[in-house]
Amino acid sequence: ADGNEAESFFIFVIPIAVIYAFINYLFSYSSIFKLIAVPSFFQVSNKLFTPVIVLVYFYGLISIKQTVYLLLFFYILALLSFLIYLHKKNKLHWANPLKTFDNIKPVEYFSFGFFSLLTVFGKQMTLRIDSFMVPLLFTVGMNGEYRIAAFMAGILLVPFRSIAALMSPMIANAWKKEDLRDIEKMYHDSS
Repeated sequence: ADGNEAESFFIFVIPIAVIYAFINYLFSYSSIFKLIAVPSFFQVSNKLFTPVIVLVYFYGLISIKQTVYLLLFFYILALLSFLIYLHKKNKLHWANPLKTFDNIKPVEYFSFGFFSLLTVFGKQMTLRIDSFMVPLLFTVGMNGEYRIAAFMAGILLVPFRSIAALMSPMIANAWKKEDLRDIEKMYHDSS
């Protein structure tokens, strides 16, 4: 596809990014209820599906337009599946958002939101900046080799992230109760 055709689909980046953010939010939300296995699949399924779609496009079996539509369809399907899963587990609870924030001052709310966004942006930059630095300092080919090694390291982090997501609410609860022995036991068991 030429650059002009690809640019016409750039608008699809926004809904895909929003859906991906909701999927990550639902993953964090589900970890509160100690639901990890299925939510982990929903969170990382894009890493399985996206390369397949790109390969199908690469071999000329589908057009760029079909590729973009398939990716958008996949993300919508993943989000809806995640919501259905949480609904079946009876973990979706809707509340009046205005009552939820009665005790929070708007300045505190927006400050929290701003720093949360800043944190996510910083995290994504630290995870992606190497993709820009390696080709600038070395060669584009070395960037490919580096990305393969980084991907393999990322695969090793999947079990760690699942354990961390499961343990975080439990540790927070034990900390709230000031039960240091329970925290020590959880750290020991998870290690």
